[in-house]
Amino acid sequence: MLLRGALLLAVVGLAAGDVFTAMADVENLIMGERDVTATIQSYIDSEIARLHKLERLANEYKGKAQEKDPDFVMNPLNAFLLIQQLQDDWLRVKGEMQANSASEFIKNVTDSGSMAKYPTVEDLDGAAVALLRLQDTYKLEAKDLSRGIIGGEKLGRELNAHDCYEIGRVAYNKHQFLHSLHWMEEALRLLELESPPSVQRSEILEYLAYAHYKQGDILEYLAYAHYKQGDVPMALRLTEELYELWPDHPRAKGNVEWYTNMLRSGDEAKKVEDRSRSVERDSYEALCRGETKMNASEEAKLYCYLKMDRPFLKLAPIKVEIVRFDPLAVLFKEVISDYEISVVQQLATPKLARATVKASNGKLVTTHYRIAKSSAERLCRTRRRAPSSTPPTVSPRVPGSRAMTTPSSTGSTAAST
Repeated sequence: MLLRGALLLAVVGLAAGDVFTAMADVENLIMGERDVTATIQSYIDSEIARLHKLERLANEYKGKAQEKDPDFVMNPLNAFLLIQQLQDDWLRVKGEMQANSASEFIKNVTDSGSMAKYPTVEDLDGAAVALLRLQDTYKLEAKDLSRGIIGGEKLGRELNAHDCYEIGRVAYNKHQFLHSLHWMEEALRLLELESPPSVQRSEILEYLAYAHYKQGDILEYLAYAHYKQGDVPMALRLTEELYELWPDHPRAKGNVEWYTNMLRSGDEAKKVEDRSRSVERDSYEALCRGETKMNASEEAKLYCYLKMDRPFLKLAPIKVEIVRFDPLAVLFKEVISDYEISVVQQLATPKLARATVKASNGKLVTTHYRIAKSSAERLCRTRRRAPSSTPPTVSPRVPGSRAMTTPSSTGSTAAST
């Protein structure tokens, strides 16, 4: 269940809207889907009515045309009236034909405040990066995820070749070549099973490295990913396949010669090291996976107690559970009610902003590894403005919560996903 929740939270990061950083925004997409459905249906009804009107006009002109013979225009008055009628009628018909209301409906969808913020290409990339991060943390296989399997359970729908390709494309552009290799392999495997294919093989092979938003070359990506991992023979085999399928490919022939010469000379590619790894990161990910088990003597030292070190807490103590000593992890229980939680969420959600971390220069910046939104500033202002409202009643019960209002405080996350 923990893995399932983490996957949902992490997959669901953008310069303008940051849809992928907040569950609140992603949940709004569900309502947005419903809005779009209603909008599309309204547009269809409008277009059907317009086309029916044009159909009636066409039938009307057809009947009039059949009533006239070539001698009709021999009369100059008839010729004048016919020209006048057609000129007037054509303007009317032209107006009806050009009265397509698609632009108006699209404007309504994008401008309406009630509509959801729709994801952009950056959101798609952010969601893919979050998925790759989860793969590292929980050691998830691309072949399992493509089948909708998470932690041994079938939890989601299966991906098609295009889905896997998109994830592999993002991994490649982020220089995560091993991930790219696995996802591109899945894309190729699924492509053989699809009819019709979700992406054309020839179009995929055309993709140029680092070309933004264009169809890519799966085999070229896959070959180079193998090369970066030190597997030159596999890189050569895949590039030969690419050259056979597409003799005019701008790089295939040269890459075949390059990989062949590398194998002949014994000059193997140097395997790319993952510089993002560290002892701290490995320990953190192992902790997330639940691999750092405590022994019996350590578990025996864990305990629970009632926190009553403040006057208010004498009346309403907080339940505290020590769940780990190294590192210290403490669980506070029943601090606020469900109603109070809902009030805080209502106050914070409209002001959600991309969460930041403090850089080495002391400035607050957004990072690729913290995809969340917070609204701590909003909560602090609310507490200072309305000391009698419900959210501030939380303050006496939250250990150290008054520190949030001090100038030097770093701010807690009031609403985040």
